[in-house]
Amino acid sequence: MRIDGIVIIVDRDINDIDDNSDNSDNNDISDIGVINDGNDNDVIIVGIIWIGWSGYRFLILSVLNLVSMGVEISYSKSYFRLDAWVLANVVQLATQSFCRRFVSFHDDPRRRLFDQMVMAARSAVANIAEGSARHNTSIETEMRLTDVARASVDELFGDYFNFLMSRNLSVWDKDSEHTGSVWWMVIDRPQYGADQLADVARHILVQKSKFDYYIEGDDAGMAANCLLLLCERLNRMLQRMMESQLKYFKQNGGFTEKMTQTRLEARRGQAANSPLCPICGKRMFRRMAKKGVRNGKEFWSCSDYPKCSGIRNID
Repeated sequence: MRIDGIVIIVDRDINDIDDNSDNSDNNDISDIGVINDGNDNDVIIVGIIWIGWSGYRFLILSVLNLVSMGVEISYSKSYFRLDAWVLANVVQLATQSFCRRFVSFHDDPRRRLFDQMVMAARSAVANIAEGSARHNTSIETEMRLTDVARASVDELFGDYFNFLMSRNLSVWDKDSEHTGSVWWMVIDRPQYGADQLADVARHILVQKSKFDYYIEGDDAGMAANCLLLLCERLNRMLQRMMESQLKYFKQNGGFTEKMTQTRLEARRGQAANSPLCPICGKRMFRRMAKKGVRNGKEFWSCSDYPKCSGIRNID
């Protein structure tokens, strides 16, 4: 069996996607496709891709509306362009290399420190990506995940600091040449082309190579000091990201607010041709009874409810 990679299925007709669910002996990859339902309404297709000798097979698991009346839900990997995500990947790769070379079985016989450091570095990358992916649906979740990433970086910072102290290795002072070199090393802006995934991988490796003099040498103290500084740089980037997210939330609100606004706009549209309230004379909204003898039946309710309890029956 040959795995060629993840495929995004894009089509204009949902019926064009073949459901071959009987090919269950092949490896599977979760995937998402975005199509158009023919009425200029995007829908999202969630399913499983099987890649086997006979080619690609797609089993549709669910179909979801993608855009509805101004509430936008988009599938993207915009975090590829975040300097914080790029630097987090540099720290993750460097931490994996550092732990393989300098966290020995003698110092860490149960490999707990090794696992904790590697997983903390991974957590930073993963939570930045997950938070960015939730930008359109929940700014609160985006901020929470960014904060989790920041906490993971803090944890890793503490591990490198302890590594230096426990071995009586010097911590670079803020005015040293090495500190300035690492702290002010520029992270290049990404220039991705059509082959985005390959370009992203190359971009991260190029940024990492700028610090390889410090992190890939035989001097454990130099590598730990460099990564200590990179953790601090990344932490400050994440702090600025959270401040920007909070500012955006204050100006634009979150997904819940947008859903509420969408619903209110829909109701205002309904009210344009609705009857007037028999009590206060204001326009009425169409509602549905949730209890009592008329449970499940629609009726007209005053738009000023609960201040006004005027109702009309819908015949």
